[in-house]
Amino acid sequence: MHNRFKPGCRVLVLGHTGKLGRALVAALEPTCAVTGWNSADFDARHTEDLADRLQAVAPEVVLNTVALMGLDRCWAQPEDALRVNAIFPRQLARLAPRLGFTLAHFSSESIFGDAAGAACAESTVPGPVNMYGLSKYGGESFVRAFDPSAYVFRLPLLFGPDPRRGQLVERMVDRLRAGDEIAVSADVVTSPTYTVDIAQQVCDVWRQGLAPGIYHIANAGRASLYELFCEIAVQLGLAARIRPASYRDFPQVDQKNLCTPLVSEKLPPLRSWQAAVAAWCGDMAPVGGARHA
Repeated sequence: MHNRFKPGCRVLVLGHTGKLGRALVAALEPTCAVTGWNSADFDARHTEDLADRLQAVAPEVVLNTVALMGLDRCWAQPEDALRVNAIFPRQLARLAPRLGFTLAHFSSESIFGDAAGAACAESTVPGPVNMYGLSKYGGESFVRAFDPSAYVFRLPLLFGPDPRRGQLVERMVDRLRAGDEIAVSADVVTSPTYTVDIAQQVCDVWRQGLAPGIYHIANAGRASLYELFCEIAVQLGLAARIRPASYRDFPQVDQKNLCTPLVSEKLPPLRSWQAAVAAWCGDMAPVGGARHA
């Protein structure tokens, strides 16, 4: 059995103030002793003292949610993308057996090319088409090579509580709530997933003693970005003006993943993405009625 979250377990969440990190901390704090590091505590590009710092904390479990994100940003800063998304996970994987902690690394749907109507499962062969996807695939490959006892959780587009409001879903929701008209890609398809559901399933994987390896975590179903924001507007009761567009309408320098919905061959399906959106929106104040272009 691989029951990592025994009562009082010492857990270190890297990126604990991010959207996913916050959800993981909230799920773990009732039973575990949780410590968090973020960019104010360390720079994932420069971690020469990482071993000493980890020894000082002595975690039994380390969850790595740190990533350099954004297709254009990673294209413009390839060295930083590789340092944060590939080399840093490699360091963690090399240290895990030596320092005696279990590593969980969070990867991305962006390691895949377009699924061409199918969904991407754990056995699907990766084929990254941009620097972000390449760097994330490098990170998970290093983790599996250097620490076979590690867990790799691949995730799709995320939504959930995030006071920083810095990522796509939250930025667009703020615009909708402000009454702006938005144009959203109708030809980019993913499996929109609630961070709260991800955190719960990560805990379930370990509490059920599932073996190390690669796992996909995603709410059931698939949706274009346009469908996602229409559903959010309905659930929030917003008088929203949402116009379907093509990804080609938005300037970009690197190639975009167009169809990468995730399914799992190993885990039971989560609730539908629509039900998850309803749960998330239920915690936000509704406004008005909804309409769509």
